[in-house]
Amino acid sequence: MRGLSQRKPPPPPSPQVAVGYFNTRLVPTANIALIGARMRHRAEGWGYAWGGTYLDHRPSSDTVDALIRRAARDPDIWVIVVPDHAHLPAGRALLCTGTSLVRVVDVGSDDGTPRPPQQIPAYP
Repeated sequence: MRGLSQRKPPPPPSPQVAVGYFNTRLVPTANIALIGARMRHRAEGWGYAWGGTYLDHRPSSDTVDALIRRAARDPDIWVIVVPDHAHLPAGRALLCTGTSLVRVVDVGSDDGTPRPPQQIPAYP
């Protein structure tokens, strides 16, 4: 009888990722690192892996477009964390990546708590 080959266990699922976004023109320069650290701490407390922070420095910046492109390339990005509602990218609480919708949540809310693991499809 031939030996049974052992199957490798499936790889663990990729962690759900949160990224940060804020408009630096709305906060004092001295607070930028503190705000970024607070956003990361909050996202990790919700159970997300941290994917970095997008800083919007100029009124005509393409930062929101870069954020959407990244979320479109990386399906593990499930939430965008902002310091407060004044920082909503393009004024929206949901960003469409073309294939899914990514929630934008305020660091002070409980909206970022992971829901049952599923993405929001952009087109049902």
